Amino acid sequence: MEAPPILLIAISLIILILNLEAICYITIISSLIIWASLHCLEQHQLWTLRFRISLFLPNLILIPTASTLLLLSKLWILQAFNFSATSPSGRIPQNPLTFNFSTTFTSKFVDNFGREARASFLLKAWNFSDTTKEAILLLQQIAGKIQHVAEHIDYHTPRALLQIDGALKTLSTMQRISLSLATTFFLIFVARCIVPVVMNRRYLRLRWKAWAGPRRSCIVPHFSRLIGDEEDWKDIARAVQPPTPHPVENFSSLFPTTQWRISANPTDLLKACQSSDKFKEFSPKSSSKAGVYGPIIDGESLSLLWGPELGFQNRCSPDILTISPSLLTYRPTFGPGLDGRAICLAYGILSRNKGPRPWTLVCNLNTSDAIKVFEENSVQWPRPSTCFRSLYRAEFTRTFSSLGQSFVVSATELALLLADTSEELIEDWLDGGMDQQDLALNKRAAELGASPVELDRLYSGQYAAMLVSLAVHKKCERIRPEILVYEELCNLEGVDVEAQWFSDPSVVERKKQEVRHVGSAGLTLISAII
Repeated sequence: MEAPPILLIAISLIILILNLEAICYITIISSLIIWASLHCLEQHQLWTLRFRISLFLPNLILIPTASTLLLLSKLWILQAFNFSATSPSGRIPQNPLTFNFSTTFTSKFVDNFGREARASFLLKAWNFSDTTKEAILLLQQIAGKIQHVAEHIDYHTPRALLQIDGALKTLSTMQRISLSLATTFFLIFVARCIVPVVMNRRYLRLRWKAWAGPRRSCIVPHFSRLIGDEEDWKDIARAVQPPTPHPVENFSSLFPTTQWRISANPTDLLKACQSSDKFKEFSPKSSSKAGVYGPIIDGESLSLLWGPELGFQNRCSPDILTISPSLLTYRPTFGPGLDGRAICLAYGILSRNKGPRPWTLVCNLNTSDAIKVFEENSVQWPRPSTCFRSLYRAEFTRTFSSLGQSFVVSATELALLLADTSEELIEDWLDGGMDQQDLALNKRAAELGASPVELDRLYSGQYAAMLVSLAVHKKCERIRPEILVYEELCNLEGVDVEAQWFSDPSVVERKKQEVRHVGSAGLTLISAII
């Protein structure tokens, strides 16, 4: 079983060695085509495909870069040692040959010139520089012979014929200048384009996770009976033909993370079920309603958290169409050319976790005193990016003003925290699902008898819990302080927190874990933000 792969590798290596230069040219041309096609993906709003390809870009871009470097190195070596790829001897002859003139030899010389010209111009037309030099060298030989004959017959040789040496020197000078310019442009391109892409490889991965992570969607009441678990969703996907997805979500299954994932989104699948007769009497095998947040009330819409856990492919949110294209590049900028990476990540996170009533989310960092306390007690202190607060707020006001002032403040503080947090810590925070409301806690509270009002209060504090969790996050310690935030909200509203579900041992233990995790600084953060 090992022989075929080894044989293929051996054949590939032989082909690579024999055709290295041709492969370099093919690689460079292919890379230019792919680079141009990325812009076409943006024009056609295929952002899921665009962001997914970008994950491989920092590694793939090194291949054409190395190929170009190899070709330039070869040209410099040829220039330095005066080698010719088309010279049979491997070195360009420096002096014209001396020989006795005869009609027979001239005929042979012309034939030889014809053969070499055909070899140079037809078979090696890509090597234009060597071909031109070789042609001039052959003309130089002819000129030398003509001069030799002219001296014997006392004939004045035309001066232009004797200036072939100058042409050869001019060609060599042009070669050096062209090679120097090409090398300079290549180094500038590497410094301005290649290096930033390679250096931003972790950011490109964060961007994908921020925009294509699990998403929270609203499910209308008459579809609620169809919701089950992962296997039920897969059964529906196999049985119906969903409509063509939005271009932003298209090609979500081109790079599957497992053998089979659902490419359509839940809303499209449920709409397809509605138009299918076979699903009029359909009931899911599971009654768990996986991914659904409480409260679950008959006749009211549901809030569904869906993604790979329910069998769906990752894909970008259509909200990506609402933000500036300058924020979607591999080196995003906003406003007066400022770094826009944190803003792009914040937009991606907020596009997925708003929930059913985003205007009710609480974030009361509206006074300078509250902001100062929040900044000084976060693990990112000192906070250098806070000097951009007014610029960040203006950006998010333009986008989220219809969702209320509290939502704009939440978006601003999230972006500022992301700007001051290391990329490694942000990735760990996103991997832990800390950007979404804790579904397990919500379900546990509902099971213990929490009322719809109490569950709504848990939801309204989810952005405050998200911001505090990022402000106190430590690697591999993943817990959102939702119980502590809920308790502070109850104190703010003057509501008794001694509900039956709140006194359950599992909830009490969860509260102790949150206190240990956030510490005294975290409690101060919660007090400031609520």
